Amino acid sequence: MRMVQPILLPDGKRRPLDLRMLPFVRFDGNESHCDGRYGFNLGEGVEGVGPNINFPFTIRNMKIWGAYYGFRPQSPSVLVENMTLHSCVYSVYHPNYDRHVYRNLHIINSSDEPFNRGHDDDSIQYGSLTVDGLTLDHIPYGSGIAMIQISDSNPTGKARTHIRNLKVVNPRDNKKRAIVDLGGSNRPEPLSDICVPIYLHDYFGPGRHAKIVSVKSAHLRDGLKYGSLPPLTGSDARVAEVRNVAFPNLLDPIDDFPPGSVIRI
Repeated sequence: MRMVQPILLPDGKRRPLDLRMLPFVRFDGNESHCDGRYGFNLGEGVEGVGPNINFPFTIRNMKIWGAYYGFRPQSPSVLVENMTLHSCVYSVYHPNYDRHVYRNLHIINSSDEPFNRGHDDDSIQYGSLTVDGLTLDHIPYGSGIAMIQISDSNPTGKARTHIRNLKVVNPRDNKKRAIVDLGGSNRPEPLSDICVPIYLHDYFGPGRHAKIVSVKSAHLRDGLKYGSLPPLTGSDARVAEVRNVAFPNLLDPIDDFPPGSVIRI
């Protein structure tokens, strides 16, 4: 299939556009479950091509449960609002974090990897991610892999992960599973001097943020005072307190749909 096709645009004219850059018209209130592979696979194989910051893929009010791989977001420019992932082995899996904005993400009983690093075993992240409202609920010890994984490689040098309003609710089992650490059994050598730092906003109190990095990262030489803080950090992560770090705005959605009317008789 040819990816470039003449597309009818709001001005009534057709222009050649890459089909991978077209956002959904609407994706709201859906539910997915399976005992096989994917709950929702968004953009596998698009090779980093997708919509822009004004017209992102938008997924609202979705429930995914009982899947092996819950949510695989591989397109750039993705807005997720009010998503629940329940009893998935991998909840957020193999993501291409590049202008991704998640709001109110609830992960329950994720047995293996609740919040995966960029591109899973490649552990590489090209762009930034914000999560405003992340609840990790009844996460079992399971594999012992951290609930939130650091991406080892930051080839652009600009990738960041910002999380605020983080809640860890009733972690299961007696063993303490780290909240943030490097990823799973495959830990590749980083392709860049720095990893992708994870900022937990207001973690130590209002305006007092946690900056978490890998023990392999040159961030450890940036002049901050890093240390271990279990169970927040695992054995391969270090944290420092930072201030004056803004929570970024990665997307600027534009609603250009014409007004609609519903008439009931």
